[in-house]
This record gives sequence, structure tokens and C-alpha cells, in this order.
Amino acid sequence: MQVMERFVGRSGMRTLFTIECRSGKAIGMHSFYRNENEIVLMPGTYFHVVDKWSPNENLYMIHLREADPPYQLIAPPFTASESCLRNEVDMNSNSEQLENRPRLINFSGRKLTDATIESMVKDKTIHAHCTQLNLSSNNLTCYGCWVIANALRTNTTLTQLNLSENQISQDGAKYLADVLYENTALMQLNLGSNQIKDGGVQCLADALQQNTTLIQLNLEQNGIADKGACYLANVFRAKKKLAKLHLGANEITEKGMRYLADGLRVNRILTELNIKQNEIGDEGLRYLAEALKTNRVGETLLHLDLGSNKITDKAGLYLGDALRNNRTLIRLDLNSNQIADKGLRYIADGLRTNTNLTQLDLAYNRITDIGVQHLTDILTATRVQRLTRLGLGGNEITDNGVQHLSEALLINRKLIQLDLESNKISDKGAQRLADALRVNKTLTQLNLGSNKIGSRGAQHIASALRTNKSVTRLDLSGNQIDENGIQHLAEA
Repeated sequence: MQVMERFVGRSGMRTLFTIECRSGKAIGMHSFYRNENEIVLMPGTYFHVVDKWSPNENLYMIHLREADPPYQLIAPPFTASESCLRNEVDMNSNSEQLENRPRLINFSGRKLTDATIESMVKDKTIHAHCTQLNLSSNNLTCYGCWVIANALRTNTTLTQLNLSENQISQDGAKYLADVLYENTALMQLNLGSNQIKDGGVQCLADALQQNTTLIQLNLEQNGIADKGACYLANVFRAKKKLAKLHLGANEITEKGMRYLADGLRVNRILTELNIKQNEIGDEGLRYLAEALKTNRVGETLLHLDLGSNKITDKAGLYLGDALRNNRTLIRLDLNSNQIADKGLRYIADGLRTNTNLTQLDLAYNRITDIGVQHLTDILTATRVQRLTRLGLGGNEITDNGVQHLSEALLINRKLIQLDLESNKISDKGAQRLADALRVNKTLTQLNLGSNKIGSRGAQHIASALRTNKSVTRLDLSGNQIDENGIQHLAEA
């Protein structure tokens, strides 16, 4: 406000603009007012007038929003789009400036083409000092991938390469695979959303059985089926360095999961497996659970994402058995499946002797108050109080289930994040949670969004927050709270 008054004063005719801008350039580090988040608007920026009003006499407010112009307002002094990109990072004119070049180059979403990439490689824009290169969300095809692959043959510094959301296809994956046989620098490779299919996976898997440096590979949303999973299982058996594998949103069924599980039985390297949004089902989980109980992968796997895989209560039995014997898994994601109270009881039984799991996501399943009671028995067991994050959003939990959770929060001293959004919680449930918050000093994040909480429930929570200083994030959006309830929360 003080900065504003310096420019427009406190009296006289004044006009202020509220501008929604997506192309402005931040200039805070060059400003005399370092505490202000200043931006500069580029020439030729086009705006729509959204609204205008006058809050008091002689003061006018105009709301603008940036939009695409109906025609070109200003023409650049060059014709080739590549020139703009070269100018952004090109420092080749002076060899003494090499050490000052950026180690991270981010060209995500720039609509780059194969020709642009070829020009960048020739001009050494991707230079010897670059360690991270992000080319995601562009228009690169297999040819652009071939250009990049050739550059990687002599590059010894690039450790992270992101080519997700392009069009490199199976052929592009093959070009990269050829380089992985000899490249000794690349550690992280993201090829998500490129339709590389099983054929591309086969080439990559063959190379990774020889590669000794790549530790993280993202192959999400690539049309990979069971045959591709079979190829990747061979990578597990090779026991190289691959520690994190993302296979979400593919077409892997229980057959493919069996291949992967067989490979995992002899693997002691993998720490993270993401296979969400596939179709492994209960049988697929059974194969994986058996692998988790072995002395190999059961000693190393830390993070496991099985969300959206058509898993039911039957799989809960297999998973509970695996958790009972596993000593390393710390994060388990089971969201958006078909697990109900019976399956949750099996999982809870497995957790009774598990002292490692800290994050459990069961959001958007079929859990009711009965299932919640199975969980609260675990939350109050002193010996296994390890859970710090619990996701129960999108289930069928009512005030009775919240009563069980509230009683657990009176005892539990580990849980810091609780998600109960999109359930059936009303003012009564909010009151029970408020009573617990007056005692609990460890919970920092509570999500109660999209329930049936009204102003009375908001008032109970607000009253508890006046004495509770540990909750730093509270979500009550999508409820039935009126202005009176909002006022109580604001005052808290």
C-alpha cells in the first residue's frame, strides 16, 4: 500500500489496474522495492477488460485479463523461431563465459520441433556444462530423439533428461536405447506419454541390462502391455542400478504383473515402483505380495503405488500378509480401488506387526465406519504408531467413523496429515474432531472438504483452533458453511 501511495498519492483523480498476466517477466531482483513482486509487461500484450468499478470518489479500478490477440500486434525483428531460443541461452561468443552457463535448461512447452532441436545441438546450446535438460510437452518426433541421442554419445555431464509428452514413438526409444549401452552419465530419464509401446520398451530393457548408471525411468502412459512388462522384468534380474520405475497409466494386467513380480524376487535394488492406473486386479496383487515377502525385494522397496487397479477385498488378504512380513515399505498408495471394510481389516491386521509404514492412501475406495474402526485400532497401538499420513477421502465415512478417529487422535502422537474429504461428515463429526484437536498437538494438516459440515461445525472447529497451534492447513471448502461460520474461522 505504501508503494502504491508513492505513485498515485492519497487524493485526486486516480486509476488503478488489476492485471491478470501470464507472459509478464519478473523484475523483482532489479527493483528498488525488493519487497514487491514486480513484473514488466512485454510490448504487444493484449488484454480484455473484465470489470471496472469505483470504490470511492476519484478512485477508479479496472480489471484486465491477458488474452490471445485477434491479430499480431507487434512483429519480432527476426523470422526464425529458433533465433529466439538460441538467444536465450547462447553464450558461445566468449569461451570465458562457459562456467556461467546454466546447468539446468528448461524448454518445456515451447512447441519445439525436430528442426529446433537440431539447431540447438549444432549451436551447442545444450552445452558441456548442462546437467538437467527438460524438453517435455513439445513436438519432437523420433528424428528429434535421434539428434539428442547422437549428442548424448559424447556428453559426459547430462544426468537428467525429460522428454515426456512428445511423439518419439518406438523408433525414438530405440535411438535412446542405443546410447544407453555406452552413456555413463545419465541417471534420470522421463519418457512418459510418448507411445513407445512394447517394442520401444524391449529396446530400452535390453540396454538397461548393460547400463550401470540409470537409476530412475518414467514410462507412464505409453501403451505398454504385458509383453513390455516381461521385458522390464529382465532388467530386475540383471541387478543393475535401476531403483525407481514408473509404469502408471499403461495396459498391464495380472499376467504382466506376474512377470514383474518374478523379476522382483531376485532384485535388491528397486526402491520405488509406480504401477497405478493399470489392470493388475487381485491376482496381479497376489503375485506382487508373494514377491514382497521374499528376502530380496522385501528388503529394499520403499514406495509402492497401486492406485486404480481394480483391487478388491480379496487382494487385501494378500497385501495384509505381505505387510506382516515386510520391514522396509514406508509408503503404500491404494487409492481409487474397490477395497471395502473386509479388505481393510486384512490390511490392518498386517499393520499390527509392521513398524515401518508411514504413509497409507486409501482414498476413493468403499470404506465405511466399520473399516475406520479397524484402522483406529492400529493408530492407538503404541508399538506400531508409525503412520504419519492417512488418506481416507472419497469413502463412505459418517460421524460415527469420525468418532473412532477422534478417539484415536486423543492418543496418537505420530499422525500429521489426515484426509477426510468427500465423505458424509456433518456438524456432529466436526464437533468430535474439534474435541480431539484441543488435545492433539501433532496433527498439522486436516482436509474436511466436500462434506456436510455447516456453520455450527465450523464454529466448533474454530473454537478448537484458538487453543490448537499445530494445525497449519485446514480445508473446509465445498461444505455448507455460511458467512457466520466463515467469520468464526477467520477470527480463530
